[in-house]
Amino acid sequence: MAKKKPMGRSGTARGKSIKALWLHEGTLHALCSERPSENALAGLRRRHKAKEAKAILVEDFFKEIMEYNTKLLVSIRDGKVIFDGLDIVKVIGINIQRGLMAGTKEMLLRKFMSIRKEIKQIEDTKSQVFENIYISCLESAQAALIMKGRVILTPRLVPELLKMFLLGKGLERTHIKYCEEIIWAYKAIERKKIPPLSGVEIDRLAKKAELFRDAVKRIG
Repeated sequence: MAKKKPMGRSGTARGKSIKALWLHEGTLHALCSERPSENALAGLRRRHKAKEAKAILVEDFFKEIMEYNTKLLVSIRDGKVIFDGLDIVKVIGINIQRGLMAGTKEMLLRKFMSIRKEIKQIEDTKSQVFENIYISCLESAQAALIMKGRVILTPRLVPELLKMFLLGKGLERTHIKYCEEIIWAYKAIERKKIPPLSGVEIDRLAKKAELFRDAVKRIG
């Protein structure tokens, strides 16, 4: 990164007053320890071929940074640093790129990625909970059929066999419907025919699975 010494009205270096210069969308930004004269600012504008020049005092600069002035942060992020005697602008630019400064798209992206990760963890948990519901329901149904001398390994055939061998013999039509609904939903999600279930839907099926399991336990 090239560093040029900013020039004042007389053409001499003014490093003690101007701490940094950066150009963004035709505007020259000057970070100063004291307010430069209009002539000095105009000279800087001409030298760097800028459309306009703006001076900001160091104390105001840090106040704006602390208050997350979006325009200022964007000018640092997208601008071209011409001079940065204390690496102030450079360090802030790096922090913006790392997503450590609020009010920038990088920070929003960082937050978005964090939220996305949390959502994925929630979705994974819900998926695991529903899988447990499905397995418990299927195993209970298979256990009931085994008691009737029937062994069935294909889940989609379980509801029909329950109707054939256990309807009115320990299981009501409602119980079998619960089992059928849970198996259908699990397979439909597995084949991506329907989206993952919401927490409310999982709770509803969990209650139905519990009622089905209780009914199977009563079969003697």
